[in-house]
Amino acid sequence: SSGEEASKVMDRIAQALHEKKTFEDTQKIGNTTAEESSGIENVVGIRAGGFFVWSENSDYQPFMTFGFNGKMELDFYFIEYGAGFGFPISQTNSVANEIGGIYTELGASFYLTQTDIAPYLGGGLMPRIWFTEDQNGGANLAGYGQLGVMFMRSRSTRFYADYRVAVNISEINAFHPIEQ
Repeated sequence: SSGEEASKVMDRIAQALHEKKTFEDTQKIGNTTAEESSGIENVVGIRAGGFFVWSENSDYQPFMTFGFNGKMELDFYFIEYGAGFGFPISQTNSVANEIGGIYTELGASFYLTQTDIAPYLGGGLMPRIWFTEDQNGGANLAGYGQLGVMFMRSRSTRFYADYRVAVNISEINAFHPIEQ
């Protein structure tokens, strides 16, 4: 509303006069006017992670992921998309299966505060194709929930850290090597 816009402008003018800054230098998350706001901000980069697999039927070694990650961000939330690959972390003398493959992800998260360092909570879906060391593998769909923190949110370069728990929604549709 125009009352909110006027309040934001007056607060920023007062801050600029008090701190001897320009009006533009007082712009922060949550105090931009509708005219200044560009709407959706696209943030793209790389994502790396480590995973531990818990399974009743078999034992898998931990694995790492590396891939592309993008976020379409608005003031209170972001939509996340990405793709990448997983590779096993080899452990000597381990009887656990090595696992790796490719994945995509699509999700959304909501910021819990409107600050430069902002915690977020969200979830999404991950279609995946996995392979194991005995050349078995399969495709499945996992749902995930995540809790994270975005750092330097008002900057073009950002860092974030999150903790994600993924649960298989569909069984792994296994495919096996051809017997010769």
